[in-house]
Amino acid sequence: MCTEMSIAQPSRRARRLVRSLAAVITASILAGGCAGLQFVPEDEELYTGAEVEIESEDRIRGRRRLERELEDGIRPQPNTSWFGVVRPGLWIYGAMGEREEGVRAWISERYGEPPVLLREVSPERTAETLKRRLSSRGFFDAELEYEIDRRPRRAGVTYRATVLEPFRIAELRGPAGDTALERAVLDALDGTLVETGEIYSLETLREERSRIDRALKDDGFFYFNPDYLEYIARANPEERTVDLELRVKPETPPRARRRYRVGNVRVLGTGLQPGGEPESATRSSVELKPGIRYFGSEDAYRAETLASAILLEPGEHYSRRRHLNTINRLMDLGVFQFVSIRYRETGDDETLDAEVRLTPMRERSLQAELRAVTKSNDYAGPGFNASYLDRNLFGGAEQLEVQLLSSFETRMDTAAWSLDAYEVGVETQLSIPRILGPLQLGAIAGGTLPRTRIRAGYRSLTRLDAYRLDSFNAGFSYLWSTGEFSRHEWRPLEATMVRPRDFTTEFEELLDASPALRRAFDEQLIVASGYSYRYNTQRDDTRRHHRYHGVEIETAGNVLHATRLMRHGEAPEEDEPYTLFGVPYAQYVRADLDNRAYLGVTDRSRFAARLLTGAGQAYGNAQSMPSIRQFSVGGTNSIRAFPARSIGPGAASRPDDGRFVERLGDMRLEGNLEYRFPLLGLLRGALFLDAGNIWNLGEDRDVPDSEFSISTALEELYVGTGLGLRLTTPFVVVRFDVAFPLREADRPAGERWVVDEIDFGDSGWRRDNLVFNLAIGYPF
Repeated sequence: MCTEMSIAQPSRRARRLVRSLAAVITASILAGGCAGLQFVPEDEELYTGAEVEIESEDRIRGRRRLERELEDGIRPQPNTSWFGVVRPGLWIYGAMGEREEGVRAWISERYGEPPVLLREVSPERTAETLKRRLSSRGFFDAELEYEIDRRPRRAGVTYRATVLEPFRIAELRGPAGDTALERAVLDALDGTLVETGEIYSLETLREERSRIDRALKDDGFFYFNPDYLEYIARANPEERTVDLELRVKPETPPRARRRYRVGNVRVLGTGLQPGGEPESATRSSVELKPGIRYFGSEDAYRAETLASAILLEPGEHYSRRRHLNTINRLMDLGVFQFVSIRYRETGDDETLDAEVRLTPMRERSLQAELRAVTKSNDYAGPGFNASYLDRNLFGGAEQLEVQLLSSFETRMDTAAWSLDAYEVGVETQLSIPRILGPLQLGAIAGGTLPRTRIRAGYRSLTRLDAYRLDSFNAGFSYLWSTGEFSRHEWRPLEATMVRPRDFTTEFEELLDASPALRRAFDEQLIVASGYSYRYNTQRDDTRRHHRYHGVEIETAGNVLHATRLMRHGEAPEEDEPYTLFGVPYAQYVRADLDNRAYLGVTDRSRFAARLLTGAGQAYGNAQSMPSIRQFSVGGTNSIRAFPARSIGPGAASRPDDGRFVERLGDMRLEGNLEYRFPLLGLLRGALFLDAGNIWNLGEDRDVPDSEFSISTALEELYVGTGLGLRLTTPFVVVRFDVAFPLREADRPAGERWVVDEIDFGDSGWRRDNLVFNLAIGYPF
């Protein structure tokens, strides 16, 4: 399902729904006014949580952060609370009663929380645990005491730690032996995470052991693991330092000390038993590379396709990185359901034979999807998609996908239902797991294969009261990876043609009244090339903080224009541009930057921030940027206090007659800040602040006050805020946001902040300012 809705003026039903929700929330708060204490046994005390206070005569850097981290690790955790007052999970548990089956039992099990009692807490054990955790952070001589804070029917615990300045690393020495393993450990220490002068950290030492283990695994030490390494620490209390010696444990088994090479590699197709080699399989075996043979159906996959995905090198030392990248590349082909690699020892003590086991997926599939679509322009209706996928078109894991698209829409803000718009289209894409052409990217030994993608499509949108819009697109691109988080795409050729037609009389009058809107509905031909880069760490679950950086650069019309100039010998007139197939072609350069940061506050809450910047400039054969390449702001994934594409450019005034006119610009500046936190079960909340606008990069006589200027840009930002709910299931995130404006840039200078006008009790203010957004997925 694809859902997106932004409605500036909610219907009467929507307003009643909001009032009902507010009433339910208020009733819940009143019902839980005693914080759920009515559901705690009479002779028990509800545990309200723990606080950690660190006291020291020395300055402790990051003291508050350390206190929060220690508090987060204390078990048991108290019942979930809102603002420290209402405990909804406890209230639901008590209200549903103790049921073994039925709806009440399901609600209690799903959303309820039994009371966490003080008797379940052991302050003595927790104090010892906190002392060990402080020791692991360099506070070797910390002292712990605790105090139980009792109130009627409930109690919490305060732990006080008295610490001195933490111990710091003075020296890290490696193994003193001269075996192959000890020399490899010494070599791995060149990139150590343990820095002298830094505070002692047991977590860093563990990470260093794991890092060295990975380095050894990439150097042939197949049977090694981090537990075979140990640190010997010698503390100096007077200087508050500690010397560390890293050594290999004496009891490390012989095979863990041995470096192994890869022997023969057998790639086993479906139906072949591990370790077996039936005569029929032997006859159909194919040599992929020297020392690597494929056993299975002869015509299932081309040898060069499998060979490009397998990075194991017979005769070379075993490498864990090559092992994992081989699995990732084979899975990336998209034709295998499971891939595994197992090793077995041979008669040679230094050789391991490998078996790569492949479980194919069904090569062809047909899928149909019925959708309910709600859009930000008040159109809604059903949609039907059908797709055909061939995962192995020519035997080289080439994937062909053909999609048939259709949707039917009606206006939500009218009383009577009628068919107002419909759209049909077809999209085709061929993905080839190699580079076609002169580029040489196959040598990149990452976890994904370089790909060539060829696509083409056609769509036709008909709005019965306005126009018909036909669009054609075609192009090809190269995609490759240069690291675990880095992705590149180069689009040498991408062509798009947009052809508006069949304007109604009423719509023609609207175009005549707005030259800027008229330009947006001119025929457009774009022949472009571009490059994009993405760096995204969100797939790494081991990190608490994540970041995303995206850059996209696109140019259009340069080659076409150069050939036209060579042919005609002079530049075109402003009102008579050069054409291709009778349609003027666009010429421009465009850049777009997307930077995001996700900062973990706790295990389940985080701050998310995004900064979007972009600009495009037309030149040569074009006087303005194509509308489909211009920027817009507002909507469910942008500035949520304003409907989609409804604000800007600059300080340009918005229509006051209720008509929707799409606002576009040559430049964008937008920032978003959102705090995401848990509420109850699968339900999460968010507080957000959005700001931004678009501008034109030159004077536009049809749109006054739209030109960008550094001196006035910050004064022309729109600002909105709000709060939201997210239902987070394993399959989809359903998001509901309500937002309202704080600043409106189209007002006169000095009157743009509207904070003093906020009045939630005024129905007129709510009708004119509250914007409700329903969408699938997070905004960023």
